[in-house]
Amino acid sequence: MPPLPDQPGRYLWVEDGDVVYIGGLDGPFRALKLSDGEELWQIKTELGFKAPAAVQGDRVYVGDTDGKFYALNKADGKVLWSYSTDAEINGGANFFKDQVLLCSQDGTLYCFEGQSGKLVWKYTIENMLQCSPTVVDERVFLAGCDGKFHV
Repeated sequence: MPPLPDQPGRYLWVEDGDVVYIGGLDGPFRALKLSDGEELWQIKTELGFKAPAAVQGDRVYVGDTDGKFYALNKADGKVLWSYSTDAEINGGANFFKDQVLLCSQDGTLYCFEGQSGKLVWKYTIENMLQCSPTVVDERVFLAGCDGKFHV
């Protein structure tokens, strides 16, 4: 099993059954078995991961610190689709029906079709978005670095 983080806040993870999906600023994004620590797969990016992953169905969604958002096959880590934003991704993705939502420091909330990765719509503010979008009913709630609460 890879070493546990030695500094709080350097790693974020999400559990799904007996698997944990974890990334860090200084390493790859991994899928590990909780029962014995066996590494199931990993993907590497140039700058690492600050955002937590989100799991829905047979996919894992995660953004990296270079601004690239990935839809990964949960079983083997294969990149199913990806999208490049114009800035770092800090927050985890969220879901509405079959769509996946994420924020980027480029000030944009993106909405994608979860299966295809097709951009459905986007909402942009004049400052950064570093949060995870919160979904309630048919509304998305965001706290922007512009000091405003967006619905």
